[in-house]
Order: sequence, then C-alpha cells, then structure tokens
Amino acid sequence: MSTLARRSPTPEAAAPEVSVPTQPSLTLEQPAPDVRIAHDSGTHHGIGDSVAGEPVTVGPVTFTPGECSALVDYVGPLVNLERFTDAQLLMIKALVSSNIEDAASWDAATGGLYSELAQSNESHFAGAGGFGANFAASMAMALATAKEALAEEEGSEPYVACMNRAYQHLYTAEHFLQDSFSAGHQVDPADIDAALDSSLLDTALIATVVPVATFAQASDVISCFGVVGPTGVNPIDTFAEFEALGVVGAALKGRDGVLDGLRKAIHERLEVGVEVSSVAHPDPWTLQGDHDLAKDTVGAEVLREALSMVRTAVSNVTPGTDPAADSRTLHDQLIPTPTGQGQKTVDDAVAGATADSSAVAIALTEAMVSTIVGVMQTLVKESMGAVVQLDELPEESQEHPSPTPTFPVDGKEPAPGTPPVEGPRPKAPVTAPDVTIDPVVDVPMGDQRRDGWWTDPDQHPVGSPTGEWAQLRENAEERPNPWWAGA
Repeated sequence: MSTLARRSPTPEAAAPEVSVPTQPSLTLEQPAPDVRIAHDSGTHHGIGDSVAGEPVTVGPVTFTPGECSALVDYVGPLVNLERFTDAQLLMIKALVSSNIEDAASWDAATGGLYSELAQSNESHFAGAGGFGANFAASMAMALATAKEALAEEEGSEPYVACMNRAYQHLYTAEHFLQDSFSAGHQVDPADIDAALDSSLLDTALIATVVPVATFAQASDVISCFGVVGPTGVNPIDTFAEFEALGVVGAALKGRDGVLDGLRKAIHERLEVGVEVSSVAHPDPWTLQGDHDLAKDTVGAEVLREALSMVRTAVSNVTPGTDPAADSRTLHDQLIPTPTGQGQKTVDDAVAGATADSSAVAIALTEAMVSTIVGVMQTLVKESMGAVVQLDELPEESQEHPSPTPTFPVDGKEPAPGTPPVEGPRPKAPVTAPDVTIDPVVDVPMGDQRRDGWWTDPDQHPVGSPTGEWAQLRENAEERPNPWWAGA
C-alpha cells in the first residue's frame, strides 16, 4: 500500500449550492447513513449452523452448513468451490468463518469472482428468476444428486463424494431460502425497472448532484483513494475530482447502474419490515431486515423449521423421489410471500424511490453513501489501476465482520454466557493455517483447478449429476430464467 499521505478534503472546494426540485431532503448537511454490511454473512452463518446438518469438504477445507450458506454471496453456487486451489480455499475458509465482508479480500481469495457476481444480484430478490426460482432449481439438483448416491454403497468413497455434492446444491438452495426471509429482498427488480420512466434519468442530476452529495457525506472514505496521473497519484479530496469520476461512472453504468443503486436503497428502506405469510405458516408475521433476523422470533423459528425440512428431504431420498416436483412442493410450502399490506409496503418503497428525478437522486445517494467502501474498492478494480487505495480507511468506516447472531440450536435456547447478537468481531486481516488474508493481496485463480463442471463446455455453472440433468433442464423451462438455466 502506498505511503503517500492522504490530504484532508480541500477547504477551498466548498460544496456548490444544490437545488433539487420537490425534494428538499437532499442536502449536503444531512448525516450519512450507517455504513451497512453488504451481505450480513453472520446471519446466514448463524441460522445455517443452528440446525443439524452435514458439512461440505472441498480439498483440505471443511465448511459448516452456515458457512456454506454465507459463501453463496461470494462464490455463487457452491460447486464453484471446486475451481479454487487449496491456497484459495484456505483463504476462503478464513474469511467466511470470521464473517469478513471486505470486497478486496474476497476478490483476492476468489481471483475476482466475487466482483463479477456482485455486478448483478437480482437472483437474490423476489420476482421471476429471483430467490424462489433459484431455491427450487438448486433444491432439485440436491435431491437429484442424493438420489444418484443410492446407487452406491453407503459409506463408500463414491457415495460420500456424491452426497458431498448434494450438500453443495442443498446449501446453495438454503441461501436463497434465507434471502426470502429478509424484508429488503421482497422487492421485484422488474417492478423497479417498470417504475423507472426514462424521463426520470436526468443525467446531469445523477452525474453531478449524486457525487457531490455523496462526497459531502463520505469524503473521509473517498479521500483515502487517488487517481493515477502523469505526475503521480492525486488523492480524490475535492468535490470536482469525485464529480469527474461520477460523470464517467454514470456514462459507463447507464440505466443498469441506476437500477442497481435503486435496488440497494429500496432494500435498506424495507428494513422497517414487510408483512408476509406462507403455506407452512399461514398466520401473517412481519419479516425483519437482513440484519435483524435474530430479533424476529417468529421468522427465525419458521426459517429454522424450513431448513430442517429441506435437509430431511435430501437425507431421506428414495428411488421414487421426483426432484423437480418435490423441490417445487417445498418452494410452494416454505417461501414466504407478502400479504396485501406487505405488498403495499414494498410498492410504496418503489414508488417513493422513483417518484421523480429528485427521488431517484436521493435514493442513489443513500445507496452510494451506505456502500461507499465497496463502491470505491470496485472502482479500484474496474479502473485497471487508474484509481488506487492510498491508505487505511477511517476506523468508523471500516467494514467490520458481521456478528454471528445467536439462534437456538436444535430447539435449545443459547446457553448462559453465549455472546450477544450484536457486537464487533475482529476485523481483517485474519489467519488460517499458513494463510494470511490482506485486502491488498492479489491471488490469481491458478491452474490447479479440480475436475468439475467447467471441464465440460455443455454443462452450466451449477453442475449436474448424470441421468437427471436433461429432465431437470426440460422441467426448468416452466420457470422464468433461473440463473442456472442460462448459457
């Protein structure tokens, strides 16, 4: 990391007057929203490990069910773990076991796969191709793979390998099931797209006001980065410098970038709660946000029961199991859907963020400020060296590991003295056996990849057990564009 000293934001570069029609709430003086963790790995980790389940072993590393659930945000479908070297797997284990969410650390460990996945996360939200379709698809793969294991002698090496792959599919499915229990994920990205009339895409407002307002609230983080020029590295410590990047970013990202920002803002606004029900739990309850599941006694228990059901389904497959039909049945039973009141909450959040150009600008500023560390680290990666990080981020803006919430384990309440739900844990870098994680380390993918789905160009990223694949592909045509069905 460069030793170039970071300058404080230049006093002379006073914020220009910003006049935003109809929405006076967009001011440069308003307090910045809390920097929120990106994925809340701790919740995926904690709830996944609160129910009895089998671990997954890849190379020298064994992952718990909760760690597997959390990993889907960073590596995609868990069969992707097979593509990493042993050194990378050790790094991944170190990060996920401590709930580290630092983007640079994950890019270092995954060879950049994390950033690629982060470019599009619609599959984690409601709607066609969202968490419901992805749960059903991965659950079908889990059941199909476990069914194939019946042909092997129980306990034999082929049987163990087949079941290990089944659990990879299962915990991928569980991640999307867990996403469906978050209030912020109940929005359908297609609804945001439909609401975003082209007349609202005021390029000047987005490319100038949003960067200026963001800089005013997050300059302590932004000025930790610099632009490489002919005379050296110039810290981004004035409104003009950051605005110039905003103009370029708006031009490159276009409408997709605006939709991504709106989705993030609406996700956070829905943290107030969304009323839902399910076939398994027909009495309505209010879903909490990603960060508050442990405080939602009803939702947490309903989710734990759902996790137990899907794990039992995989453990109890028979020769007569129909993977596609059974996964659809589980989907219909377990996935919560908003009630009329809950859908109104979601619709109001979408309408509020897309009411006019000012509303769009406000929402984009919220999204930028609340995720500014990740935004800047992504900019470093995408600029191919034109933007660099100069020194450590301010302590209050560091992306600390998310705490692992305390859930009852197999129906038993936490023992006295169990760490509380909230509270910081050690931040990166962390260590695993013979491995030190540092955000600035770049680890290439390498060539020591294990045999897997990528060796067959006709396979898709989720992999495939033999025998069931063609049937699942045919059945999947009824589902609208799940991520694993694309070429």
